[in-house]
Amino acid sequence: MRMYHRQPAAFLTSRHKHSNLYPFKNEANLHPFARLDENSPLFTSTEGNSVSKRLLHLHHPHQSPVKTSIRPLPFASTTALQFSFFDNIHNIKMSSSFSTGTNPGSDSSSLSMLTTVAPLLKNVTTMLVGLAAVIGGLLYAKQDSLLYYPEIGGIPRRPSQNPRRYRSPDEHQVPFEQCRIRCADGVRIHAWLMLRQAATSSSTAAKARMPTIVFFHGNAGNIGLRLPNALQMLQFLDCHVLLVEYRGYGDSDDATINEAGLKLDSEAALEFIRTHPQVDPNQIFIFGRSLGGSVAFHLALYAERRNIPIAGVIVENTFLIIAAMVDALMPYVAPFKSLILRIGWRSDQIVQHLTMPVLYLAGARDELVPHNHMMELYKKTKGSRYVKMHIIENGTHNESWLQGGTEYWAKFKDFMQQAIQTQPGNPSMSSSQPQPQSTATSSMEQSASSLSSDTGGTSSIPLMPSRLLGMVSETVRGKTEKGEPHKKEN
Repeated sequence: MRMYHRQPAAFLTSRHKHSNLYPFKNEANLHPFARLDENSPLFTSTEGNSVSKRLLHLHHPHQSPVKTSIRPLPFASTTALQFSFFDNIHNIKMSSSFSTGTNPGSDSSSLSMLTTVAPLLKNVTTMLVGLAAVIGGLLYAKQDSLLYYPEIGGIPRRPSQNPRRYRSPDEHQVPFEQCRIRCADGVRIHAWLMLRQAATSSSTAAKARMPTIVFFHGNAGNIGLRLPNALQMLQFLDCHVLLVEYRGYGDSDDATINEAGLKLDSEAALEFIRTHPQVDPNQIFIFGRSLGGSVAFHLALYAERRNIPIAGVIVENTFLIIAAMVDALMPYVAPFKSLILRIGWRSDQIVQHLTMPVLYLAGARDELVPHNHMMELYKKTKGSRYVKMHIIENGTHNESWLQGGTEYWAKFKDFMQQAIQTQPGNPSMSSSQPQPQSTATSSMEQSASSLSSDTGGTSSIPLMPSRLLGMVSETVRGKTEKGEPHKKEN
């Protein structure tokens, strides 16, 4: 019988001219690639009167097929061959182990260790995944509480509970109106309309020709803490100021604080101020700092889409988008923000559609919002008919208006004047209508300067925590220290 064998691990008898390639004393020392001659006891046959001369050959894996003839061996010789084969395989394993420096029993030890460690790793992984799911669920459900802080750092919610001189404009002898503004969803928000005195203060028409700034504050604290800033606006900008307090803040109704609600608050404030008898509807500016900048941008786009005249928008140290702030403040959460983040405040998209004048006031040393956010917003504002940027070199997040000095106010006022002049069809800029000269009362000037000097270059405006644990701590403290809710007015 003839056959062609292609597998390497087979012992076959074959005619071969070579012998004694590897001398061995007995079959126990066989090498798998050895070839034995006829003197090997494994291949001695008594069939007939001649000795069968057959060689044992183990093919190399890359060796070409060998034509072989197979003859049966006696039972004893066949058995000896089988035992020699397995002995040699064992020898190969042992020699391999010693050559690589491994312990022959290391495989079983590794398997035993793996069997022990695997369940532990599985439990740890399950626990970590479960913990991540819980944290992600809490962040999704409570993220509004991590952004909005009506109470922070032990500062009370209501202006009337603030330290003296931060409770009301009345403490500074500034004429003002206490306003309750009804929003589209029935929530009433609180605001102060602080009125600038003109040369002919008794003339409503003279007051009406003054610009008005609608002031949207940041995410922490009530409007009483912004009084020093508002007083300087009155003093340096010759304007009225409407200080708006969001829902859930200060003396506004105790409603859920979220992005949709704050947008309704801003829209209601604009409708209120446009119809006020002492306000020129063509000279309304929108101002926002930090979170207030996002609110201001929303309102600016809201007004343009409804053809409501707005003289311009001014933002200070605001951000591109909340998702970018997550990258800056919560880097460990950032990879999962697409799964858990509900808050938008997409100022980066809004500014690309604005045509009204825009002024950016950016503190170069802002410790909360990365400075490049303001730079990117400025670059994206390409459709505005008049856009300016002023950088306060030492300006921090809440103190740029203090640290900018007189240059800050000069840039602010110059922008307002230029914006009004570029406003198409503005009847208040007629050459027959000169702008009124303001007469700052000595009491207001003294209040503004004394409050500024008392702070020593730092403002009374609180700064939100810049780390996740700090945000959680303030949120918990705000819940425990929260007073009785302010009920809605009918």
